[in-house]
Amino acid sequence: MIKKHGSITLAAKALKMSYRQAWELVNSMNTQSAKPLIATSAGGAGGGGTRLTNEGEQAIKQYRALQKRFHLFNARESRKLKL
Repeated sequence: MIKKHGSITLAAKALKMSYRQAWELVNSMNTQSAKPLIATSAGGAGGGGTRLTNEGEQAIKQYRALQKRFHLFNARESRKLKL
């Protein structure tokens, strides 16, 4: 959502969460990662913004690949159940 909206505020609204909760998630991800996943710039006359870093883009790609593998695994294993 941050990539789509370029803003923590707008991403939080789209996800129906508070700005504080969104900021805490962003801060948590950035502190747990070796390099920041999300970069922010302060507002002002030119406006601020939020963007994914290269590391953030890679983290999303890796997460989506893992999610796809999980769904395939889950479907395969579920077919084995004899309920």
